[in-house]
Amino acid sequence: MGKLFVSVAGLGWRTLERSGATRLAGLSFAPSAGAFPAVTCAAQAAMRTGLPPEETGVVSNGVWMAPLSRPFFWEQSAKLVKGPRIWDAARAAGEKTGLFFFQQSLGESVDVLVSPAPIHKHGGGMIMACQTKPEELSRVLERRLGRFPLWRYWGPLAGASAGDACIAWFEAAAEETHLDRAYLYLPTLDYAAQKRGPGSSADNAAFDEFRRQLERVADICQRRGTALSVTGDYAIASATLPPADPNVVLRREGFFRVRKVAGMAYP
Repeated sequence: MGKLFVSVAGLGWRTLERSGATRLAGLSFAPSAGAFPAVTCAAQAAMRTGLPPEETGVVSNGVWMAPLSRPFFWEQSAKLVKGPRIWDAARAAGEKTGLFFFQQSLGESVDVLVSPAPIHKHGGGMIMACQTKPEELSRVLERRLGRFPLWRYWGPLAGASAGDACIAWFEAAAEETHLDRAYLYLPTLDYAAQKRGPGSSADNAAFDEFRRQLERVADICQRRGTALSVTGDYAIASATLPPADPNVVLRREGFFRVRKVAGMAYP
């Protein structure tokens, strides 16, 4: 593999400064401007197109479907992201490209893809599963590594160890598919900072995990002769003002109507 680009959730310049770690795993970091709104889908869409959110069309983690008058959250189709991809020229030149654990990546124009794609059963419950391209890759990876631990990646049990699973699946897929370049998302820093606040003991522990994981990625790259680039998709800062409640304001002003069912208000 010639190049690996790693996108790290919640990695901001202040986080690196606070941890005294502006150099990690042999890499020197520097501050840079990010995309706004600073949420996962908007940031990742901007990152893989080089365009601002107003041009990619991805301005939040949800999509408003006007004909249905309702929002849909965490929809995964790559068709939601407008614009060329930063790997288009490389693929046109014959390079084999992989995309790992990015949001809105299903159907993306890459040769190899791994994306969490759980099956929600009609009677309730969920089957933890990943969707891959080529399709048989998921069976190969599950034989080697077992089911992807999606409960560590999303939901109340999510934590820094999800990054280890992402790295393991990426490394195994790279060995199976012989990529020229790849893009890997690491969620390691996302959870503790949002749950406990930036600079908390939990956040500091997550950063120690990230440091170890990045050294592991750097070692993989060194062994494979791969150039490594790392960037943060957004920073997480402490809130200093009370939260805004747009639905409450809209409802009070008569722009948001609800119906009461079993003691609850529904749109």
